Amino acid sequence: MKKLFLVGLVAILASSSLLTSCSKYDEGSKFTLLTKKSRVINDWKLVSMTQNGTLLDMTGFVITSKFTKDGAYSTTSAYTFMGQTFTDVASGTWTFNDDKTKLLTVETGTSITGEWTIIQLAKDNMKLQQYDATTSSTTVTVWATK
Repeated sequence: MKKLFLVGLVAILASSSLLTSCSKYDEGSKFTLLTKKSRVINDWKLVSMTQNGTLLDMTGFVITSKFTKDGAYSTTSAYTFMGQTFTDVASGTWTFNDDKTKLLTVETGTSITGEWTIIQLAKDNMKLQQYDATTSSTTVTVWATK
């Protein structure tokens, strides 16, 4: 009986330390069986965007991104202006930095790397932050699966 109690106690302590471990992301879940890469690979739709803490009015804009497991991405921006709909498409490659705290993108035909700090990364939602040194502004985007 003592042995069974001891095994149970060890199992509880081990699982509680796993479930209370620190997340790599500020708003991340504490436990998931999905890899970071598998959580990024998805079709995403922009839900909201803030710049320097101010919510931007995205009325008339539909922005979607697709990240694939082979490291490719494409982003489509559709917006309506004076009754006309315009669409822009950008594509390129994506990867993580070494410690997987940042999502890095390189648009095809450029050598400029977009660097997004991952605030939250879940199966159905993703929150990214980008700092623009030229304008001294911080943009936070919230994405949900389509």
